[in-house]
Amino acid sequence: MLEKVGIPAARIHGPAPVRPPSRPTEPAGTAESGFQAELEQALSGSQVSPAGLKFSAHAQQRLALRGIQLTEPQLAQLGRAVDQVAAKGGTESLVLMQDAAFVVSVPNRTIITAVTGATAREGVFTNIDSAVIVPGARSITSFAAGITGLDLSGNEEAPGSLTD
Repeated sequence: MLEKVGIPAARIHGPAPVRPPSRPTEPAGTAESGFQAELEQALSGSQVSPAGLKFSAHAQQRLALRGIQLTEPQLAQLGRAVDQVAAKGGTESLVLMQDAAFVVSVPNRTIITAVTGATAREGVFTNIDSAVIVPGARSITSFAAGITGLDLSGNEEAPGSLTD
């Protein structure tokens, strides 16, 4: 009936309702879980490597202080070592690599600390239940020699040995 007088019906009922712009849809949980992971990472002070390993703030400090730089292949080796220990049920592990050793929280995939043979003063690692020697790593003997400064190969007497 209003159309007969020239007034459109929409003007009587007011303007169309305002709707918020639609957001692109993302797979369920993607945005929130991504944000949650970023938030947890920021709060913990850790960084995540491409191998899915986290580096605690303490480990990051030790890496920087000791000049330890890991390449992508080394990170992949470290990740595989953590996978191996996890498969065997280890929870806190020592991973010996070429020039460094890492203490790792296996369930959290978090590197707790890092040392080189020259910086592992006492050569004592506590609170670990497993150890992995990464292929290509220095032998335990040569790593221990780096810690103690002694020749432990058995080929010659070490300086200051008790065999005199």
